[in-house]
Amino acid sequence: MPMRFTKPNMRQLDRMQAGAVLAAGIGFVLSLSAQPADAAGVEDFYKGRNVSIIIGYSVGGGYDTYGRLLSRYLGDHIPGRPTVVPQNMPGAGSIKAANYIYGVAPKDGTAIATFGRTSIRIVQRRSSNAVPNPK
Repeated sequence: MPMRFTKPNMRQLDRMQAGAVLAAGIGFVLSLSAQPADAAGVEDFYKGRNVSIIIGYSVGGGYDTYGRLLSRYLGDHIPGRPTVVPQNMPGAGSIKAANYIYGVAPKDGTAIATFGRTSIRIVQRRSSNAVPNPK
C-alpha cells in the first residue's frame, strides 16, 4: 500500500512557526549573553612578528601567485597585524615544503604553507627514507 502524504493543516503550521520563532528567540538571547573572545593575548603574541607562508613551488606559478596574494592581505586579519612574508621552497613537487612544515617549522602559528594536494598522500605512502630531507 503506497504511503500518502497529507498537507499540514493550519493548526500544525501555526505550531511549527511558533516553534521556529521560539528557537530563534532563544538563540538570540544566548548570543547576547555570550562573552567576547579575548583577543588581547593573541594580539600581543603576533604584534611585531613575522608570519611565513611557505610556498611549495617556484616563483611565478599558480601556487606562488595565490601565496603572495594571501600574504598581502592576511596580516590585516590577524590580531596584532603581523608582517606576512612569502617564502618559496620548491622541491619534489612541494613535498619539501610539506616536510618542512611538519618537521622543522615552528608550531606556534608563525608558519603556514601551501603545497600540492597530493603531496601529503605521497608522503604517507613512501617510507621515511624516500622522503626528501626538508633541511
